Amino acid sequence: MKATFNFMKRSSRLKLVTALVCLSALGTGAMSAATWKIDAAKAGPGNIDKAPPGTPKRAGWSVEKVADATAGVILSGLNEGESNPIPVVIPKAGTYRVWVRHYHTPGKYTSFYVLFRDSLGQSLDFHNIDFKPNVATAKPEAAESPAAKDAKPGFVWTSFDITFERPMEGTLSFGPTMGLANGKIGIDCVIITDEKSFDPVKADVAKIGSDAGAMQPQTPPAGMQPAPVITAHSSFFAGETDPEKQYMLAFLNQGPTYHDYAWAVQMGGNFDHGWSNGSSRYGIGTEAIADYGYMNANIAKSIPEPAGRFVNSEGKMGKNFSISYEPFRKAYMEAMVKNLGDLKDNTDIKVFGASDEGSGYFDYGDAAKAGFHSWLNQKFGSIEKLNTLWNSQYKSFDEIPLPQKPTEKDNKALWFAFREFSGLELANFIAAKAKVIRDHDPLHRHSTSQSSCLEINSATFTAGGPMDFEDVINVGFAHEP
Repeated sequence: MKATFNFMKRSSRLKLVTALVCLSALGTGAMSAATWKIDAAKAGPGNIDKAPPGTPKRAGWSVEKVADATAGVILSGLNEGESNPIPVVIPKAGTYRVWVRHYHTPGKYTSFYVLFRDSLGQSLDFHNIDFKPNVATAKPEAAESPAAKDAKPGFVWTSFDITFERPMEGTLSFGPTMGLANGKIGIDCVIITDEKSFDPVKADVAKIGSDAGAMQPQTPPAGMQPAPVITAHSSFFAGETDPEKQYMLAFLNQGPTYHDYAWAVQMGGNFDHGWSNGSSRYGIGTEAIADYGYMNANIAKSIPEPAGRFVNSEGKMGKNFSISYEPFRKAYMEAMVKNLGDLKDNTDIKVFGASDEGSGYFDYGDAAKAGFHSWLNQKFGSIEKLNTLWNSQYKSFDEIPLPQKPTEKDNKALWFAFREFSGLELANFIAAKAKVIRDHDPLHRHSTSQSSCLEINSATFTAGGPMDFEDVINVGFAHEP
């Protein structure tokens, strides 16, 4: 247990001793074998992270009727986010074998994990199931054996061992991994047993009960008396309970990664991103996004295509709006005001993200073109000055085209100017969102950026978008502390 604190006192001296501990199986004694089954469908539809009102509906887990499932239903659907937790009782300390019955298509993968948490929400152990990584790893997962030519899709059993260091009430949940996922997702049930010889293929699974039995009491060593475990809190490491006075250190989880607040606390973290799920009790603030991307269904309905849409360098119109299109910007900021009202009572939220991981666009639409010409006029003051500096012969700013990616023979000045303008459009858009947050959040929470470090470290990302980090800081967040 990584960051759970336990207090124990020696009865003869009544002296408190504080330590990071992993409780061992103290005085477990003899106990008969335990085997019980948990139906995955008990997780129910949806995810553990609850999105606030006004957000787009997320495709999460669902319950589906399947004839050959052990209970007639499975947990299925799109593999997005951690499932709702299923209560589980571990009757005694020790090593258990966990069997998972899931749908498998030979040659395809569903890439999901099985996760156990304790009663405080701390993750105890997880295992990837039906998994194939989508990137190279230092320690590759075991390769799947080649499927027989006549192999058919269907349910299979996968097992792993897990050691519980004490009896406990906890939870079981499922979630997506950062692997390839192109097979049908279907989780039937989980069997937990301390009987290593147990074989679910030979057993009558339908007759296995769901009762794990009562938790066996532990007997502490002589002279020791257990005390309740308290929730890990970031102030243990920061020495400061007020999050406004703590140095902000965030561990940003990808969408498929589950939250482990105890681990974050132990690593010195006190912030995370994504929709909150009671993180404030651990002293961890949530960075919530006050807007939901460049496409909003209500705005799209109010401004029908093709008005204000982004156009790429080949002249193809996209679904997203151009951030240079003023009617869109106005509607977008109005939607943000409403969203901030929906989030005003969520005390888990400590800051709002005014930018996502996007790095902007090279926009070739009419609004961007007009904005570029206006920006050039402000920057140079006259077309004569621009021609002198660029060694060009334009008759007016309106004559200047939006450049394609330059070749070795092209004048690079036009391309660099267009890139600078496109990056500033993003920075000014962020600044407008940060102002909405300052003006309309009743708790006056700060704005921050969720921009990816890949925009600095990866040439592929840098070439793909015009974002300039200095402009994001100096323009987008000019009014932030």
